[in-house]
Amino acid sequence: MKVPLRRTELIVTVVFGLVVLFYLPLFKKDALAATLDNSWVAVITWAAAKPLQFGRDIIFSYGPLGHLMSAIYSPRLFVPELVARIAIHILFLILLFVLSRRLRLLRRIALILSATVVAQYNPQGMYLFMIVAAAWLAFVEPSPNRALLMSGLAFNAATCFVKGTFLFFTLAVMILGLTYLIWQRAVRPLALSLLSFTLAFLAVWLLAGQQLSGIPAYLSSSFEIASGYGQAMSLQPRAAILAAGLAGFGSGNLQIMAALVRHRGERGAWFISLVLGLALFTVWKLSFTRADDHTIHLFYYGIIAVLALPIFYADRGTAATRFIDYPTIVVMVACGIFVIHDQTSISFADVVRDTRGRYSSNFRALIHPASTRSTCEATFRFGAQMLALPQIKRTIGQATVDVFGYEQAVAIANDLNYTPRPIFQGYSAYTPALVKRNADFYRSAGTPEYVIFRLQTIDTRLPDLDDAEALLVLAQDYRPILTERGYTLLKRKMDAPGQSTLRIAGVGETALGDSVSVPKGVSWCQIHFRETLVGKLVGFIYQLPEICVEFEGSKMVLRPQRIVPRTAANGFLISPLLQTDPDFLDFVNGNRQEAEIHAFRILPPVGAKWFLQPRVSYQFSEMAKVNENNPPASP
Repeated sequence: MKVPLRRTELIVTVVFGLVVLFYLPLFKKDALAATLDNSWVAVITWAAAKPLQFGRDIIFSYGPLGHLMSAIYSPRLFVPELVARIAIHILFLILLFVLSRRLRLLRRIALILSATVVAQYNPQGMYLFMIVAAAWLAFVEPSPNRALLMSGLAFNAATCFVKGTFLFFTLAVMILGLTYLIWQRAVRPLALSLLSFTLAFLAVWLLAGQQLSGIPAYLSSSFEIASGYGQAMSLQPRAAILAAGLAGFGSGNLQIMAALVRHRGERGAWFISLVLGLALFTVWKLSFTRADDHTIHLFYYGIIAVLALPIFYADRGTAATRFIDYPTIVVMVACGIFVIHDQTSISFADVVRDTRGRYSSNFRALIHPASTRSTCEATFRFGAQMLALPQIKRTIGQATVDVFGYEQAVAIANDLNYTPRPIFQGYSAYTPALVKRNADFYRSAGTPEYVIFRLQTIDTRLPDLDDAEALLVLAQDYRPILTERGYTLLKRKMDAPGQSTLRIAGVGETALGDSVSVPKGVSWCQIHFRETLVGKLVGFIYQLPEICVEFEGSKMVLRPQRIVPRTAANGFLISPLLQTDPDFLDFVNGNRQEAEIHAFRILPPVGAKWFLQPRVSYQFSEMAKVNENNPPASP
């Protein structure tokens, strides 16, 4: 008997979907290592397993479900995380297969293949596409499948707890969508969308082990992180990478505008064009605010977006739109191949080779799931052995401990009673409010008894500017007791003095490039920059040039070092200037002559007159020696 066409198509789709599903990284776990990225991955996984309260106990650019993007092994999270990843990948494939039916055959095949590769190598691109697809189903599609619509909105709600980028993008899309439905007076879709998203938002938050009362703190802390990230974490791309990024971003927006012009008489076209443009701008900022290997995000998402564009409009386009549509695909794919290969060295041969290994690994894991868990455990134990600190562990015992620096993996590897300050990696304290939060934690009754210390920074920043106020509290309230494998163990003093005050020693203004004398003695310095209107606009759309400061010491002029304007406004210890662990130990012990600073000079960045006001204000405050009975002041 002949099988009906629709049934045959369904069977083929399901079989193809399973083939694609087993290509995706369902069983991947990162090894434990004392590196910057691995450490924050370790902390957010560990914090989610506890569970600590995100927004109060832990503040970072990732939320309580951040481990779904990248994670180390955790016994408590292994099964829930695996189930969640499989569910997300299944939903992704359903959305992809259902929505791509609106495309012509060759374009559909190209979209499915490219989206599958993107899901493997760049989950953030996959997440952004799914958020847009769910928004289209909820707010534009006249007769959506309700189960798929509600599943998509539930996914959108869950992404709010994965990463701050998704949180703000999803909330913006939901606000726009609900406003659009109110304007349309579509009461039933409005009620369904609002209720589905809200219930899913609350349910996922509770399932993640978070308290309902913590939602405001999570939202406000995420906003604080987002407000300081661009200024603190920006990195300039190479000219060729920036040119490719501008070409991809510009052509993608041109494609959206051409589609909108073609469908300008349709109300839904205006909404979905706004969402698509907002998604492209979001991934542009994600890629080119910190333009290192982040630049690949624009193209991983962009390739899916330009191929999928006709899905979100009423027809497949006309000759006029195809005149822009096809060149856009060529530009995005060509620029994407260049940038992705440049930043990751991935080639087509690597993708093919990786595909074979992935199928083998995932099928073995399916047949022997227990062995997969054992492998993850063994990988974790091996990493932990490499990070063993037996002397420090024996000294600490069950007492509380924090890690100052960015190698928090050592606390997790040694199974210590880790009690982190809220912004656990100091370079992430982007704003004065976040700096204060960490310093107040060290001054509180719940401060850890020990701190594993290593003075570290990123991006050639001034080392003692990161978490500067917390660093000062450590120098004031803790004492070094031993060193092991480059880590110094600090112990809180029995008579820790707590908070005190500063005495202003000098206030003034200086022009960029002029030298400023630093008062003698232990000095705290605050520097206030003011951006022009053009600077604020450029900082919002792209990023501002780095600001560097040159310091003149007692024996030499130090190399220029980067400072973050917002944290510099809160202040840092300028004399003595702490560059290394020995500098910190000398300061604690009262030996500061080698690190004394006589003057500093702010180097004018490129285009300074356009971005910054010509005058910079500063303030010096006097402090006492750390090792005297009269403890130093805290800002």
